[in-house]
Amino acid sequence: MTPATETFVRFLTGHSGCILSLYRDENGLFVRKTSGSHEYNKRLEKQCIKQRLAGGDNFSTPAVLRAGYDKNGLFYFDMQFLNCQSMDKYFKTIKMGTIPAIVANLFRAFPIETAIDTDASDQIGAKISELRSKIKEPSPNVCTALDMLMRYDFSDLPQSACHGDLTLENIMISDDGKIYLIDLLDSFFNSWIIDIAKILQDIDLHWSYRHGKMDANLALRLMVAKEEIFKNILSMNNGTKILADIYHILLLNVIRIYPYAKDDVTFAFLDKALEKVFKQIKDLQ
Repeated sequence: MTPATETFVRFLTGHSGCILSLYRDENGLFVRKTSGSHEYNKRLEKQCIKQRLAGGDNFSTPAVLRAGYDKNGLFYFDMQFLNCQSMDKYFKTIKMGTIPAIVANLFRAFPIETAIDTDASDQIGAKISELRSKIKEPSPNVCTALDMLMRYDFSDLPQSACHGDLTLENIMISDDGKIYLIDLLDSFFNSWIIDIAKILQDIDLHWSYRHGKMDANLALRLMVAKEEIFKNILSMNNGTKILADIYHILLLNVIRIYPYAKDDVTFAFLDKALEKVFKQIKDLQ
Protein backbone atom coordinates (compact mmCIF):
# COMPACT_ATOMS: atom_id res chain seq x y z
CA MET A 1 0.00 0.00 0.00
CA THR A 2 1.51 3.35 -1.05
CA PRO A 3 1.63 6.24 1.44
CA ALA A 4 -1.27 8.67 1.05
CA THR A 5 0.99 11.71 1.30
CA GLU A 6 3.90 10.62 -0.92
CA THR A 7 5.52 13.31 -3.07
CA PHE A 8 7.83 12.69 -6.00
CA VAL A 9 11.21 14.43 -5.56
CA ARG A 10 13.35 13.40 -8.54
CA PHE A 11 14.63 10.51 -10.60
CA LEU A 12 17.88 8.82 -9.57
CA THR A 13 20.60 7.37 -11.75
CA GLY A 14 20.52 3.58 -12.15
CA HIS A 15 22.09 0.94 -14.35
CA SER A 16 19.81 -2.07 -13.93
CA GLY A 17 17.15 -1.21 -16.51
CA CYS A 18 14.71 -0.26 -13.75
CA ILE A 19 13.42 3.20 -12.84
CA LEU A 20 14.76 4.66 -9.59
CA SER A 21 12.82 7.53 -8.05
CA LEU A 22 13.22 9.51 -4.85
CA TYR A 23 10.02 10.21 -2.89
CA ARG A 24 9.09 11.88 0.36
CA ASP A 25 6.26 11.01 2.76
CA GLU A 26 5.39 11.82 6.36
CA ASN A 27 8.28 9.60 7.53
CA GLY A 28 10.92 11.19 5.29
CA LEU A 29 12.68 10.20 2.08
CA PHE A 30 12.45 6.79 0.43
CA VAL A 31 13.51 5.24 -2.89
CA ARG A 32 11.14 3.46 -5.30
CA LYS A 33 12.51 0.90 -7.74
CA THR A 34 10.10 0.18 -10.60
CA SER A 35 10.41 -2.51 -13.26
CA GLY A 36 11.33 -1.19 -16.70
CA SER A 37 8.91 -3.59 -18.42
CA HIS A 38 6.25 -6.21 -17.73
CA GLU A 39 8.75 -8.88 -18.78
CA TYR A 40 11.10 -7.75 -15.99
CA ASN A 41 8.43 -7.90 -13.26
CA LYS A 42 9.20 -11.43 -12.04
CA ARG A 43 12.92 -10.73 -11.95
CA LEU A 44 12.42 -7.58 -9.88
CA GLU A 45 10.11 -9.49 -7.51
CA LYS A 46 12.94 -11.97 -6.92
CA GLN A 47 15.35 -9.10 -6.29
CA CYS A 48 12.93 -7.61 -3.76
CA ILE A 49 12.75 -10.92 -1.88
CA LYS A 50 16.53 -11.26 -2.01
CA GLN A 51 16.95 -7.77 -0.54
CA ARG A 52 14.47 -8.51 2.26
CA LEU A 53 16.36 -11.66 3.26
CA ALA A 54 19.92 -10.35 2.88
CA GLY A 55 21.97 -8.76 5.60
CA GLY A 56 23.87 -9.85 8.65
CA ASP A 57 26.30 -8.75 11.33
CA ASN A 58 28.81 -7.29 8.88
CA PHE A 59 26.59 -5.56 6.33
CA SER A 60 23.01 -4.42 5.78
CA THR A 61 20.70 -3.77 2.86
CA PRO A 62 18.16 -0.94 2.56
CA ALA A 63 15.00 -1.97 4.40
CA VAL A 64 12.13 -2.85 2.04
CA LEU A 65 9.16 -0.74 3.13
CA ARG A 66 6.45 -2.06 0.79
CA ALA A 67 5.99 -3.65 -2.64
CA GLY A 68 3.25 -3.96 -5.24
CA TYR A 69 2.16 -3.11 -8.78
CA ASP A 70 1.55 0.38 -10.12
CA LYS A 71 -1.37 1.46 -12.35
CA ASN A 72 0.58 0.33 -15.43
CA GLY A 73 1.01 -3.19 -14.09
CA LEU A 74 4.70 -2.73 -13.33
CA PHE A 75 6.14 -4.22 -10.14
CA TYR A 76 7.84 -1.83 -7.74
CA PHE A 77 9.17 -1.79 -4.22
CA ASP A 78 9.96 1.08 -1.88
CA MET A 79 13.07 1.01 0.25
CA GLN A 80 14.95 2.97 2.86
CA PHE A 81 16.87 6.00 1.60
CA LEU A 82 20.55 5.78 2.54
CA ASN A 83 22.59 8.88 3.25
CA CYS A 84 25.81 7.12 2.28
CA GLN A 85 28.64 7.30 -0.23
CA SER A 86 29.24 4.64 -2.87
CA MET A 87 32.54 2.79 -2.57
CA ASP A 88 33.74 3.84 -6.04
CA LYS A 89 33.61 7.49 -4.91
CA TYR A 90 34.91 6.68 -1.41
CA PHE A 91 38.09 5.20 -2.91
CA LYS A 92 38.98 8.62 -4.34
CA THR A 93 39.48 10.10 -0.86
CA ILE A 94 39.92 7.12 1.46
CA LYS A 95 42.95 7.04 3.76
CA MET A 96 45.36 4.36 2.60
CA GLY A 97 45.66 2.84 6.05
CA THR A 98 41.95 2.07 6.29
CA ILE A 99 41.83 -0.07 3.12
CA PRO A 100 42.85 -3.38 4.79
CA ALA A 101 40.05 -3.05 7.36
CA ILE A 102 37.45 -2.29 4.67
CA VAL A 103 38.51 -5.31 2.59
CA ALA A 104 38.46 -7.47 5.73
CA ASN A 105 34.90 -6.27 6.48
CA LEU A 106 33.82 -7.17 2.95
CA PHE A 107 35.25 -10.65 3.32
CA ARG A 108 33.40 -11.11 6.59
CA ALA A 109 30.22 -10.24 4.68
CA PHE A 110 30.74 -13.04 2.15
CA PRO A 111 29.13 -16.42 2.93
CA ILE A 112 32.39 -18.22 2.13
CA GLU A 113 31.78 -21.96 1.91
CA THR A 114 33.96 -24.82 0.79
CA ALA A 115 31.19 -27.36 0.17
CA ILE A 116 30.46 -28.09 -3.50
CA ASP A 117 26.73 -28.74 -3.72
CA THR A 118 26.23 -28.30 -7.47
CA ASP A 119 28.47 -28.80 -10.49
CA ALA A 120 28.59 -25.37 -12.11
CA SER A 121 30.00 -26.67 -15.42
CA ASP A 122 26.66 -27.01 -17.22
CA GLN A 123 25.34 -23.59 -16.18
CA ILE A 124 28.56 -21.77 -17.03
CA GLY A 125 28.96 -23.79 -20.23
CA ALA A 126 25.46 -22.73 -21.29
CA LYS A 127 26.35 -19.08 -20.61
CA ILE A 128 29.52 -19.37 -22.71
CA SER A 129 27.57 -20.95 -25.60
CA GLU A 130 24.98 -18.19 -25.37
CA LEU A 131 27.74 -15.58 -25.63
CA ARG A 132 29.27 -17.30 -28.66
CA SER A 133 25.95 -16.89 -30.47
CA LYS A 134 25.46 -13.26 -29.38
CA ILE A 135 28.89 -11.94 -30.41
CA LYS A 136 28.62 -11.93 -34.21
CA GLU A 137 32.15 -10.83 -35.16
CA PRO A 138 34.42 -11.72 -32.23
CA SER A 139 37.90 -10.25 -32.14
CA PRO A 140 40.94 -12.56 -31.74
CA ASN A 141 41.03 -11.69 -27.99
CA VAL A 142 37.37 -12.61 -27.59
CA CYS A 143 37.92 -15.92 -29.39
CA THR A 144 40.89 -16.65 -27.12
CA ALA A 145 38.82 -15.83 -24.04
CA LEU A 146 35.91 -18.04 -25.09
CA ASP A 147 38.27 -20.95 -25.80
CA MET A 148 39.94 -20.49 -22.38
CA LEU A 149 36.56 -20.53 -20.68
CA MET A 150 35.41 -23.65 -22.53
CA ARG A 151 38.57 -25.50 -21.46
CA TYR A 152 38.46 -24.43 -17.81
CA ASP A 153 37.12 -26.78 -15.14
CA PHE A 154 34.35 -25.02 -13.21
CA SER A 155 33.06 -28.22 -11.58
CA ASP A 156 34.29 -27.35 -8.08
CA LEU A 157 33.01 -23.77 -7.98
CA PRO A 158 31.40 -23.35 -4.53
CA GLN A 159 27.70 -22.52 -4.39
CA SER A 160 26.51 -19.94 -1.85
CA ALA A 161 24.32 -16.90 -1.44
CA CYS A 162 25.66 -13.95 -3.43
CA HIS A 163 24.83 -10.37 -4.28
CA GLY A 164 24.83 -10.94 -8.05
CA ASP A 165 26.21 -7.55 -9.15
CA LEU A 166 28.68 -6.47 -6.48
CA THR A 167 30.35 -3.51 -8.18
CA LEU A 168 31.87 -0.74 -6.09
CA GLU A 169 28.89 1.41 -7.10
CA ASN A 170 26.61 -1.07 -5.30
CA ILE A 171 28.59 -1.00 -2.03
CA MET A 172 27.65 1.96 0.17
CA ILE A 173 29.47 3.14 3.26
CA SER A 174 28.05 5.38 5.96
CA ASP A 175 29.90 8.05 7.95
CA ASP A 176 30.36 5.58 10.82
CA GLY A 177 31.84 2.92 8.51
CA LYS A 178 28.78 0.68 8.21
CA ILE A 179 28.54 -1.21 4.91
CA TYR A 180 25.29 -1.44 2.91
CA LEU A 181 24.78 -3.48 -0.25
CA ILE A 182 22.28 -2.22 -2.84
CA ASP A 183 20.86 -3.43 -6.18
CA LEU A 184 21.03 -7.15 -5.44
CA LEU A 185 20.44 -9.18 -8.61
CA ASP A 186 19.67 -12.77 -9.46
CA SER A 187 22.67 -14.59 -10.92
CA PHE A 188 23.05 -17.40 -13.47
CA PHE A 189 25.00 -19.23 -10.73
CA ASN A 190 25.08 -18.29 -7.05
CA SER A 191 28.57 -18.17 -5.56
CA TRP A 192 30.64 -15.75 -3.49
CA ILE A 193 33.31 -16.29 -6.16
CA ILE A 194 31.09 -14.34 -8.57
CA ASP A 195 30.87 -11.45 -6.09
CA ILE A 196 34.66 -11.27 -5.69
CA ALA A 197 35.10 -11.33 -9.48
CA LYS A 198 32.65 -8.44 -9.80
CA ILE A 199 34.54 -6.37 -7.22
CA LEU A 200 37.81 -7.05 -9.07
CA GLN A 201 36.14 -5.86 -12.27
CA ASP A 202 36.29 -2.43 -10.62
CA ILE A 203 39.36 -2.70 -8.41
CA ASP A 204 41.66 -4.40 -10.93
CA LEU A 205 40.10 -3.52 -14.31
CA HIS A 206 38.62 -0.12 -13.27
CA TRP A 207 35.22 -0.66 -14.94
CA SER A 208 33.36 1.95 -12.87
CA TYR A 209 36.06 4.51 -13.67
CA ARG A 210 36.27 3.94 -17.44
CA HIS A 211 34.65 7.27 -18.39
CA GLY A 212 36.78 9.37 -16.04
CA LYS A 213 40.44 10.11 -15.57
CA MET A 214 42.34 7.58 -13.46
CA ASP A 215 44.69 9.66 -11.31
CA ALA A 216 47.77 8.17 -9.64
CA ASN A 217 46.36 8.35 -6.09
CA LEU A 218 43.17 6.48 -7.00
CA ALA A 219 45.15 3.87 -8.95
CA LEU A 220 47.40 3.34 -5.92
CA ARG A 221 44.44 2.90 -3.56
CA LEU A 222 42.86 0.36 -5.90
CA MET A 223 46.16 -1.51 -6.18
CA VAL A 224 46.40 -1.73 -2.38
CA ALA A 225 42.80 -3.02 -2.26
CA LYS A 226 43.65 -5.67 -4.87
CA GLU A 227 46.67 -6.78 -2.83
CA GLU A 228 44.47 -7.09 0.26
CA ILE A 229 41.92 -9.18 -1.67
CA PHE A 230 44.73 -11.45 -2.89
CA LYS A 231 46.07 -11.74 0.66
CA ASN A 232 42.65 -12.84 1.95
CA ILE A 233 42.17 -15.38 -0.85
CA LEU A 234 45.68 -16.84 -0.68
CA SER A 235 45.28 -17.42 3.05
CA MET A 236 42.50 -19.95 2.27
CA ASN A 237 42.99 -23.61 1.46
CA ASN A 238 43.67 -23.93 -2.30
CA GLY A 239 43.89 -20.14 -2.47
CA THR A 240 45.72 -20.10 -5.82
CA LYS A 241 43.03 -22.29 -7.40
CA ILE A 242 40.32 -20.04 -5.93
CA LEU A 243 42.03 -16.99 -7.47
CA ALA A 244 42.15 -18.80 -10.81
CA ASP A 245 38.40 -19.50 -10.49
CA ILE A 246 37.77 -15.84 -9.72
CA TYR A 247 39.75 -14.59 -12.71
CA HIS A 248 38.06 -17.02 -15.10
CA ILE A 249 34.69 -15.74 -13.85
CA LEU A 250 36.05 -12.20 -14.32
CA LEU A 251 36.99 -13.18 -17.88
CA LEU A 252 33.40 -14.32 -18.40
CA ASN A 253 32.13 -11.02 -16.95
CA VAL A 254 34.17 -9.02 -19.45
CA ILE A 255 32.93 -11.12 -22.37
CA ARG A 256 29.33 -10.64 -21.21
CA ILE A 257 29.66 -6.87 -21.77
CA TYR A 258 30.59 -7.15 -25.46
CA PRO A 259 27.05 -7.69 -26.86
CA TYR A 260 25.92 -4.46 -25.18
CA ALA A 261 28.97 -2.29 -25.95
CA LYS A 262 28.19 0.59 -28.32
CA ASP A 263 30.95 3.20 -27.96
CA ASP A 264 34.66 3.18 -28.71
CA VAL A 265 35.56 3.92 -25.07
CA THR A 266 33.85 0.73 -23.90
CA PHE A 267 35.37 -1.42 -26.65
CA ALA A 268 38.83 -0.06 -25.87
CA PHE A 269 38.26 -0.77 -22.17
CA LEU A 270 37.15 -4.35 -22.90
CA ASP A 271 40.14 -5.14 -25.12
CA LYS A 272 42.55 -3.81 -22.50
CA ALA A 273 40.67 -5.66 -19.75
CA LEU A 274 40.91 -8.99 -21.57
CA GLU A 275 44.66 -8.63 -21.98
CA LYS A 276 45.03 -7.81 -18.28
CA VAL A 277 42.99 -10.86 -17.25
CA PHE A 278 44.96 -13.09 -19.63
CA LYS A 279 48.19 -11.96 -17.95
CA GLN A 280 46.81 -12.50 -14.44
CA ILE A 281 45.61 -16.01 -15.28
CA LYS A 282 49.02 -16.82 -16.78
CA ASP A 283 50.74 -15.52 -13.63
CA LEU A 284 48.58 -17.83 -11.49
CA GLN A 285 49.51 -20.95 -13.45
